[in-house]
This record gives sequence, structure tokens and C-alpha cells, in this order.
Amino acid sequence: MAELSIIQKNVLMQIPKGNKRPVKSKEIAERTGLSQREVMSVIHTLILKHDIPIGAGRTEGHQGYYIIQNEEQRQQAIVPLQHSIINMNKRVRKLKTIKLKQ
Repeated sequence: MAELSIIQKNVLMQIPKGNKRPVKSKEIAERTGLSQREVMSVIHTLILKHDIPIGAGRTEGHQGYYIIQNEEQRQQAIVPLQHSIINMNKRVRKLKTIKLKQ
């Protein structure tokens, strides 16, 4: 695993362990001086290239990122992603079949 960059370390330091008090990308952006898009890109890299288990809460009152600490938290992070994938696939299939007006 490659060493983390300063920016990656700064973002990672903002993410709490466990899902009790997740932190929103907007808060991370404000604390680090990055844009929200940059924060999400860094988090994407931390997960995919550095094997850091970062989950995201999507329910009201528990929205934001956190470091996954156990299997229950892992599942809480995975299930919404799986639902998003299903919905995106439905949308793609539908867009492929809609007749275009000439």
C-alpha cells in the first residue's frame, strides 16, 4: 500500500471511527480547504487504493463519513450502495429503450 499524501492524511484525520457521529463532506471541506468534490475524490482514493474502510451514513441524523469498525457497520455502509447500483442499472436500461423523437 502506498503512503498517504498530506491531503489524504488531512481528510482521513477528519473522519471519526465508528458511525455514531459521522462527518459530512461539507464539514471536511471546510476544515481542510478542499471543495466537496475534492473531498469525495480523496475518500474514493482512500477506499480503493489504500484499503481504508470508510462508510457513509445516508439516513437522517446519521449522514456523513466514518471509519467502519465492525461487520454491522460494514453492512450499514454496503446496503445503500447496493440499492443505488440497482436503481442506476434500472435507469440505464430504461434510457437505452426510450424512443427518441426525430
